[in-house]
Amino acid sequence: MKLKTYHDPQYGVSFQYPTAWTADPKMGFYLLTNILIRPNGFLDDALMKVGLKGPMNPDHLDHGPYSGTNLDGIEFVYTVLPQTKAESCYERLKYDGVDEDNHKQTNVVIHGVEFTRVIGGDAGLGHGADRDMYGAYRGGRCYLFEAGIHTWNGGDPKFMASKQINKLRAQLTAVMRSVKIEGQK
Repeated sequence: MKLKTYHDPQYGVSFQYPTAWTADPKMGFYLLTNILIRPNGFLDDALMKVGLKGPMNPDHLDHGPYSGTNLDGIEFVYTVLPQTKAESCYERLKYDGVDEDNHKQTNVVIHGVEFTRVIGGDAGLGHGADRDMYGAYRGGRCYLFEAGIHTWNGGDPKFMASKQINKLRAQLTAVMRSVKIEGQK
């Protein structure tokens, strides 16, 4: 699979993603990107979003292996909250109004950086999001990443097979495993 590299010189972050994906910091889905939601309900901007997006109708993503399925798209989101505290950073990895018992939290190390990882999901009005969120606090900055698979159950779509979902998860995981943060300790 051919890859593109995203590089943010301001914060020293880079990652690789499939060339077939779109890079658009304004890409969005019905369910908002969790890491961008402030405690007061306002949204921060993503520095970058990469992924695939299909229109919300029964025949979206009308090509390839996801034709006619309930996949609305996938996204990998990156942002940095400068001049924050560690508590505020990791607070962004929680789900607002969702039973936290259904979410798993672990620590992972990627390229020498320790991340807190929260796995879970949420749903609303026929839409669903399966999410992996990662946060690392370094040098007074909060580095946040979110990998999401978005679905939509309107229009009587065919549900994706486990094999298809696992392939998408593997692609999103590979993007996260490629993340490098340089220059901040």
